[in-house]
Amino acid sequence: MGDLTRNRVRERIETLGLNPIEAARIAGFERTYFHDLLNGKKHTIREKNLPAAAQALQCDADYLTGVQDQPRRSGSAGNGRWTATGIAMSGISEAGAWREKDAQIASIGPIPIDPDPRYAKDEQQAFRVRGEHAAGLGIIDGTILVVASMEGLSLAGRKLRAGDAVLVQRANGNLFETTVRVFEDTPDGVRLSAKPAHGEIAALELGEGVEIIGLIVRAIKVFDLPA
Repeated sequence: MGDLTRNRVRERIETLGLNPIEAARIAGFERTYFHDLLNGKKHTIREKNLPAAAQALQCDADYLTGVQDQPRRSGSAGNGRWTATGIAMSGISEAGAWREKDAQIASIGPIPIDPDPRYAKDEQQAFRVRGEHAAGLGIIDGTILVVASMEGLSLAGRKLRAGDAVLVQRANGNLFETTVRVFEDTPDGVRLSAKPAHGEIAALELGEGVEIIGLIVRAIKVFDLPA
């Protein structure tokens, strides 16, 4: 199953937007496991490792070995990092709209989008974008954002970098505004700039009343959701 398995592992890693080291970490393997397989240093996946490899790559073992041709999902990876149950909707990202912090979009509930396998599922949540306050980033009205929390980033060994798209919450008494911002680490401190389609939205600075919810890891347009 050497070449076929190698090609299918490569296809799954590329489809999921991972790299071989990230995929190996999710599977619980040594960091070079998939890298060695793709470069021919390792010729196959041992049978005992197939279930973990398939779960990390969001398919089943029969797909990796060539028994079947469709990458059917194998379910939970057993380590809390992936499941196909979807992500709970946690709120709305909209400039100038102030809402109670715990307001939910109960009419939608979980949405049919898998968590990003690079981060713990329990540290991810979804927000729906309204308006064009982030259209300069290609994030338009109706987009669903998958956001990995700051704790989730820490667990994955990821730090925010200049240019990252983040979700930011600003407080005004008991009300909160949630917006998409661009993370900038300047000599004067963290600056959170906006990229609207037209006009300008004032940049924010981290401090009292302003916090980063997390890193935006996916921005997806989902059709036929309730308004």
